[in-house]
Amino acid sequence: MMNKVSKEKVELYEVVRPLLHSAYSEVKVMSGKKQSEQLNLNKVKIINKLLDKVLILLKDELTIEFLQKLDEDDLPTNSDAVLILSQSLSAMDQFHSKYFHSDEWEAFRTGKWQTEDDEEE
Repeated sequence: MMNKVSKEKVELYEVVRPLLHSAYSEVKVMSGKKQSEQLNLNKVKIINKLLDKVLILLKDELTIEFLQKLDEDDLPTNSDAVLILSQSLSAMDQFHSKYFHSDEWEAFRTGKWQTEDDEEE
């Protein structure tokens, strides 16, 4: 039996994943220049808005135990933010692997989400 997920979670994943990756890429560049420099509060709030959605999406997954938001009171360094964002991206990738199934035998590796609305196969 395949793992199934709600269409709402699929939609949330498809909105949040590229935005999270973009934030990760930006912070990684900043970290490459100045690892121990603190993020400003505005950036932390923007990133936390994404991380809030990640936590909602992954609340029923085992990876939730390892995820967190950035601290708005004790602003994180660039390298701390990279670590938190990379963990969230990895958890999102695991979510995708769990619920998105492809036909291994097709030449172009097409696939689809296995949603709760799909009929049992």
